[in-house]
Amino acid sequence: KEFAFSGSNIKEIIIPSKVSKICGNSFNNCKNLQIIEFLEESELEYFPINTFDKCSKVIIMIPSSLKELILSNK
Repeated sequence: KEFAFSGSNIKEIIIPSKVSKICGNSFNNCKNLQIIEFLEESELEYFPINTFDKCSKVIIMIPSSLKELILSNK
């Protein structure tokens, strides 16, 4: 869901291996978010570049399963 966690105070999130798509702006403006962990054998294939907008502290390790990184906010 777009804007699902937007503006929340989460510091860390673990993305389950069965998640294949993350919608745009899902973690927008999560200023305390520092760690995004993808579980082994992640099925993530898609997320827009704006998924983590305004998350200045975050480090994202992109899983090798990712097939498409959308470089537009449209």
